[in-house]
Amino acid sequence: MKIISGEKKGHTLKTPDGDKTRPTLSRIRESLFSIIAGDIPGSVFCELFGGCGSIALEALSRGAERAVIVEMARAPLQCIRDNIRKLQYQDRVQVVATDAFRWKIPGGGDSPDIIFADPPYDEELINRLLRHLESSRISPDALIIVQAPSQMQIMTSMQHLRTATYGATSLHFMLSATPLEKLESDTGSSVQATGAPASPADQLARGSR
Repeated sequence: MKIISGEKKGHTLKTPDGDKTRPTLSRIRESLFSIIAGDIPGSVFCELFGGCGSIALEALSRGAERAVIVEMARAPLQCIRDNIRKLQYQDRVQVVATDAFRWKIPGGGDSPDIIFADPPYDEELINRLLRHLESSRISPDALIIVQAPSQMQIMTSMQHLRTATYGATSLHFMLSATPLEKLESDTGSSVQATGAPASPADQLARGSR
């Protein structure tokens, strides 16, 4: 596996042995970063279920300011740390060695701008992750991307923006806020839920929101 683009383009990444992790395929990574290209520069990028850290490290290569990688398994953690040292990103990455379901995602001014999660392909675990994200105090403007099996229907109160499907894999793009919360955040006032507010999803063509 290699960094696809940016300042570290072509650098090879170490991946864990065995089948306990599932690195995101290069074509899916390339499509993902084409979609969110406008959001990457200067961002704080968080990767849950980090594996070898390929998504967060790709984001740094493409101009993210810093990254947080959450992973609890020993072998993937070692790969992540080795890859960080190889790319000389020690001062730009925070590695959190814990269960992603237990990690308290920072809110307010410390909230990540982008959260990418590639959990195990288990419907119960993915729904548990969605509930964890819904209950976290993440910035309403935070972009959340969840990788899941394409046959699984995502059910969440977060604002869905789009789904991109690649064979058996889908990427679901969401804002952390519900549509109503997002509208209140944008206007700075409380809004009565008398109807569905206009969605900003049409702005996700996507490279910027």
